[in-house]
Amino acid sequence: MYDDELAVAERSTSNLSSAPLVRCSHLVFGQADPRLDDFPRNGFFGSKESPLLFGDVLATVLDWFVRYGDLEEGDDHDLDLDVVNLTVTVSHPGYAATIHFNTHEGFWDLTYQWKPPEQIAYEAENKRKILRARWDARNGPHMWSSRTASEDSLHLIADCLRGCEWNDEWEEFGPSYDQLVEPELASA
Repeated sequence: MYDDELAVAERSTSNLSSAPLVRCSHLVFGQADPRLDDFPRNGFFGSKESPLLFGDVLATVLDWFVRYGDLEEGDDHDLDLDVVNLTVTVSHPGYAATIHFNTHEGFWDLTYQWKPPEQIAYEAENKRKILRARWDARNGPHMWSSRTASEDSLHLIADCLRGCEWNDEWEEFGPSYDQLVEPELASA
């Protein structure tokens, strides 16, 4: 999804995968302003004290789609845990990503960003000054771009990881993991 030369795909993937959470906002239905101190209670995002890196969250979400076909947290029927309409957006240049989803009570945006050590040092040295953007496209010849993958696209990726092809007779978007594993292999 990162819009860059194929030759740097490995570096781009590594940088995005190690991007830490920099902002979390939660817009509760019926309220005008988002809450910036909230954190989703869903286990696959980590915790407020120890949020997962972007790559770990994405791997966990794909793992849940491969194994279970959805992001419901088992027998816990608490409605604010049910993640729906999940989208992942990756921006270039700079290594930034946003995970947007909604639950029964509102909308969530989790923003992740990786910065090179030079950028972190520059910001630390100039933290009292008003910083002008000085990295990547803002001072270079690159264009800003972003790519978004919806929950449907993530389901299709999970299907590929599962090793199955789409069957028009399936009522669900993807069959559960148990239906795809041979009984002998599942018990091993």
